[in-house]
Amino acid sequence: MYNSYKLSVVVPIYNVEDYLESCLLSLINQESKYPIEYILINDKSTDKSHHIIQETLNNNPNWAKDVKYVINPENKGLVLTRRVGVDLASGEYIIQCDSDDWVDRGLYEAMIEMADQTNADIVGCNLVDEYKGYSKLRTQKFPEKQVQICNMLNGDPHYAGSLCNRMFRTQFYKENAQIIPSDISMHEDLIITLKLHLEAKCVKKVEGYAYHYRHRPKSITTKLDNSYIISMIKVANLISDLIGDNQLYNRAVQNLKNRARLPYIYNPETYSPDKWQKAFDNLPITLDLGFLPFISMALTKLRFNYLNLLFINLRHAVRK
Repeated sequence: MYNSYKLSVVVPIYNVEDYLESCLLSLINQESKYPIEYILINDKSTDKSHHIIQETLNNNPNWAKDVKYVINPENKGLVLTRRVGVDLASGEYIIQCDSDDWVDRGLYEAMIEMADQTNADIVGCNLVDEYKGYSKLRTQKFPEKQVQICNMLNGDPHYAGSLCNRMFRTQFYKENAQIIPSDISMHEDLIITLKLHLEAKCVKKVEGYAYHYRHRPKSITTKLDNSYIISMIKVANLISDLIGDNQLYNRAVQNLKNRARLPYIYNPETYSPDKWQKAFDNLPITLDLGFLPFISMALTKLRFNYLNLLFINLRHAVRK
C-alpha cells in the first residue's frame, strides 16, 4: 500500500460473474510504474461476483494491497455505487472501469504520463467494441471544446460520452461531477462528461491503447423499454438545463431530445405518439446530419411491416 496514489480506478460491480475475472485480470496486468489504487464496490450482487473477487484477491496478494473492496449494505444502483467509489478515491487522478469490460495493458500508465506532461484535466483513449465473436475499433476524437460538445450531443460514435475511456484530475472531477440525481439509472456518463468537458482547460488523448467495451444482450444499456426511454428523457432535460440557452449548442440539444423520444414512434413495444408529443412540448423535429444516423439505426431495427407505421407517425408528429 502506498501513502500517495497517482490514480484511483473505480470499479462498480453487480452480477457480472461471467465477465468479472477478465476485467480484474486486465487491472492486475497493468504493471504501471506509478502507484495505482483499485476501488471495487460490490453493489450487493446475488451471483458469484463476491466469490470471484475474494479468490482474485487471495491469489494476487501484491495487487490486493492496493485494493479497497467495499460491499454495499443494499443495492444502490450504478450512480450511487460509483459515488461511493469516488468518495473513497485518494489518487491524483481518477477513472471508472465497468466490471464487464477490460483495458489494454499499460493504458493507465500512458494516461498518467500524458496528464503529467501536459497538465491536462482530461486524458482520453480509443474504444474497442467487443461483440460475440468479433471486435471493432471505434476511434475517439478530442478536438476543441465546441466541436467536442456538439458531436457528443449529436451522438456521434467517435465522440462517445463515456467515463471509462477518460481519466480526470480527481479534484477537478469531484468539483464538477457530483451533479447526477440518484433516480437516474442510465446514461449518466453523458451528463458528467459534458459537464467536465465544458469546464476543462486542457484535454489530451493517448494513442496505441484502448478501453474494451463489451456488448452483451442482457446489460441495462441494451434494453429498450419505457424505463430506458424515461431515463434518457430525464438526462436530456438535465443536459438542457446544464447547457442553458447557448446558441453554440441549442441545435445539438434539440437533436439529443429528439433521439431520447424516438423509440416512442419507431419501437413497436414502446409505441406511443402521445408520449412522443408530451416528452418535449413544442420541440422542433430536427433531421440534420447529427440526427440522421439514429433514424438509420431505427429503420434497421424495424420489421418491414412497421416501416409505413414509422413514416405515418412522423408525419403525424410534424403536423402537431
